[in-house]
Amino acid sequence: MRILVIVLLAALVSVESSAQPLELVPSTLVVPQKYQKYFDSTRTLNLPRGFTMSVYATGSFSVPRFLEFNPQGVLCIADDSYKTVMAMPDKDSDGVADTIYEIAAGTEGAHDIAFYGGGMLAGSPNHVWQYDNPSSTGIYSSKHLFIDSIGAAPEGVLNHNLRTMLIDEASKSLYIGVGAPCNACREKDTTRATIQRYSLEGLPRELYATGMRNATGLAMDSSHQLWAAVADRNDQGQDLPSDYVTRVTRSGFYGWPLAFGNQQWVDLNVDSEYKAMLPTTAADTARVASTLPPDVPVAAHSTPLGLIYCKNPNLPAYMDNTLLVSIHGSYPGPTGRFIANGSKIMLISNIGGKWTAQDFLTGLLTDSVNYGRWARPCGLVMDRKGNIYFSSDHTAPHVTPAVYRISFDPKNAVEPALPSPGLLDITQEAGGWNLTVHSTEHASILLYDMLGRRVEAHVSERSVSVDGRSFYLDATEMQHGVYWVVVQCGGERVARRIVQ
Repeated sequence: MRILVIVLLAALVSVESSAQPLELVPSTLVVPQKYQKYFDSTRTLNLPRGFTMSVYATGSFSVPRFLEFNPQGVLCIADDSYKTVMAMPDKDSDGVADTIYEIAAGTEGAHDIAFYGGGMLAGSPNHVWQYDNPSSTGIYSSKHLFIDSIGAAPEGVLNHNLRTMLIDEASKSLYIGVGAPCNACREKDTTRATIQRYSLEGLPRELYATGMRNATGLAMDSSHQLWAAVADRNDQGQDLPSDYVTRVTRSGFYGWPLAFGNQQWVDLNVDSEYKAMLPTTAADTARVASTLPPDVPVAAHSTPLGLIYCKNPNLPAYMDNTLLVSIHGSYPGPTGRFIANGSKIMLISNIGGKWTAQDFLTGLLTDSVNYGRWARPCGLVMDRKGNIYFSSDHTAPHVTPAVYRISFDPKNAVEPALPSPGLLDITQEAGGWNLTVHSTEHASILLYDMLGRRVEAHVSERSVSVDGRSFYLDATEMQHGVYWVVVQCGGERVARRIVQ
């Protein structure tokens, strides 16, 4: 008799990541009573075991974008439409904002904020403003220009004018993502499509990296490595080029406007915008050959935005030394995608020496054909306890501009059981594994990997006796790696690690 078994193939666990099997399970959005009027129906979503998601704040936003905690631990957010910054304190620590109020006005459409030197920085398209003299409730009474003339040329079809900032206290530096003034063009202003680095001590500006169409997310890991989330070009097809998340090399070039990926040329004949860059030159060829391939491609047109580095003792071990990226989601039409993608959060882990993205939060996109979605993740931030907050800035039917909170409770997390020699014995044979289950009751056999990828495999039942059952797991088509064999039998659940 042959028994069909679900097998989850495993990659070798790298020293860079201690990831455990990551499986998303359905759950319901927790909506506090004071916010229930903003949600006309139950919202469902998918998260790893042990995580729950709730509404932290809503009702006072138009286009809430990036978030940051001030030095007093109060969560603050920039609203691009209202041109203001709001505070959302949670003094009773119940996971819900007590109130929402304005702390800074006249931000000129700031998309991001940062706190430094007793003040608050707000990045607008042309400038970085510094707000000073906060009151006891964090309301700022004055402002002055901190950085002038970032670069916001009004050229091209698209003018990516949202400025993401990252302060590196160790090097006294401020990094700013400055998008291209168009989708694809030979831009004369070399400060566009870059990540710029400013010294907080007054030294000249540096173009830290170039060729990034729109670096909207910035993060620094524990090794002092800069990362960026980048939204790439349109009009090269529904599935090209990939957006991406990558480590940023100082003075590195990342392809825009002529190349993408691993030094792949764009199609310069698709429309008038691309044709305007013809003819190409020997210098163009050399430039394309210098393109650095990104670490982690993500789906084309999905628009990665917020990016944070994860290292918190209150989170599961598999999230140590990883990143979370918010995937805002595609937009409909020939320059975007006819079938929607994105509207989720992804976890980026180093697995077997390769950086890999997998889904962390899904379920916000409910109808990919008709672009039905109830949230679009934008800004991301984590508090000291490991709670994750993200903004949703899209105003459309059934979408409420809000800030959501994702929290982890280890009591609700299900980890693989420890090996139990009393129920399960495993021995390796030529081409496979012999599984001996010391029970005559029905046994359910599963294998797990850290990525949760499912494929079909077959197990043959060899014999049945008064002492139990013997099975043969055919491993001839299994990739090399680490596997968890999990047996559920008679109310007992045990696991055994094998290496193929």
